Formats: sequence, structure tokens, C-alpha cells
Amino acid sequence: MNTNIVKVRFGADNNFGKEYSYFTPEIVAVGDNVVIEIRGDRTVLGTVSEINVSEAIMALYIDRAKTIIGKYVEEVKDPCISGPGCECDVKEEVQSENK
Repeated sequence: MNTNIVKVRFGADNNFGKEYSYFTPEIVAVGDNVVIEIRGDRTVLGTVSEINVSEAIMALYIDRAKTIIGKYVEEVKDPCISGPGCECDVKEEVQSENK
């Protein structure tokens, strides 16, 4: 049965400590890194260890249950800000020479 409940583990190797259950607003898979808000506006990363968790598990603490913010997406830097010799520098030099 599909549910919007997942289990998440925390720690450097993602096998540290016990699993915690969360609601998820989006489809995730085992192994996905997710962002979770904790105490105030601090966030932590966790790794999904199980999906489609039984709703009966959440029934015990539904009043305290939290929802993950979403999947963690690593930012990819624009290659054009990488420094001297990047593609943008070359285009600017060519345009300057053609003037």
C-alpha cells in the first residue's frame, strides 16, 4: 500500500541511530537525501531508509508528526563564474577583439 509516510535516518553514514517517521509532500525513494526542519528554522539532512510506512505507526504520535521539506538538491555552480579561462571570459575577449 502506498502512503506518504517515510522513515529517515541521520548521521554521517546514514546508518546512525534509530529511524524517524515523517510525512512527505513528494515522491521519494530509499536512499534519497531529504531536508527536515528541526527546532526553529534550522534544517538537517537525512536519508530515506524506508518508504510507504504503515499509517498505524504514525497514529501513535500523529499530533507531533512532522513533514519533510523536500528532497535535497545539491547546487551546481554556474561554470561561467569559475575564474580565468572560463567560457564567458573567452566570449568577452572575442567580442572585444571584433570591435
